[in-house]
Amino acid sequence: MFSIAIFLLSVCSTIRANSWDSNNVFLSNLQRKLIDLEHRLQVQERINRDQEVVIKRLILENDILKNVGMTKTDISVDMKKQNESEGFIHSSANKNTTGEKNTGQNMHLSYSKSDLKISRKHFSLGNCCQKLLFHFKNDKPIRKSVTGGVAFYSYLSHDEDSLGHHQTIIFDNVITNVGGNYNRHTGTFFCPMDGVYTFSWTLYCSSGGYFTSEIVVNSNAVGAMFCSAQGATNIRHTTGVVVVEINQGDVVYIRTHPNNGLSGPLRSHSTYRSSFTGWKHF
Repeated sequence: MFSIAIFLLSVCSTIRANSWDSNNVFLSNLQRKLIDLEHRLQVQERINRDQEVVIKRLILENDILKNVGMTKTDISVDMKKQNESEGFIHSSANKNTTGEKNTGQNMHLSYSKSDLKISRKHFSLGNCCQKLLFHFKNDKPIRKSVTGGVAFYSYLSHDEDSLGHHQTIIFDNVITNVGGNYNRHTGTFFCPMDGVYTFSWTLYCSSGGYFTSEIVVNSNAVGAMFCSAQGATNIRHTTGVVVVEINQGDVVYIRTHPNNGLSGPLRSHSTYRSSFTGWKHF
């Protein structure tokens, strides 16, 4: 009887232990999901703030462009009136003082080239327009974007010594950003339109170091790579490439793996760059 009681107690303890382990696993998974959700919300908030800034800038630039267009129109009207007052007559069938049609070209100048004199007002009007356009371009530069084109290239400007798990790698130095969809403050690429894209990232680890990185679309890892310099006497690097079909509004970024082991810093130097790049195919 005593043996049966001990056996029952042992079974109950085992059940409680298994239940406790299951609860721990469930809570651990839940906590990991909450952390990932919080990270996604932070990224989305940063993207929303950046978009608000872009919208305000576009509204301001649109108002400035309207003012510039109106100024150019006024200048063109003034130049036309000045031309007419100085004898520049444009007509398809002008008649002379005797009532006969001119035998020259349909559109002609009433003055000959030898008699043509351009007043200072023409030059002042032209210079005014030119200065206005240059002044606008210098004070409010407008990014010229390729129609339908999307491409960016950025790299890490410094070593990342305190590399941790589930960490977004922010490539802060932007060289190319056609379309302006890569954010150097958050390290994220905001997809402007549906299509097929190629992304590539290159990471360097120091001697003896190693880590795993992932490329993430929203919260889903679509590619990963392992960089290792274990047993090496110098730095090592690895490059990952993915071709993915993504949708407008998707966010793409590089992060370290949530669970895999890592050791040592992420390296980036003037002679070797840890970088992130991407472009749209079609």
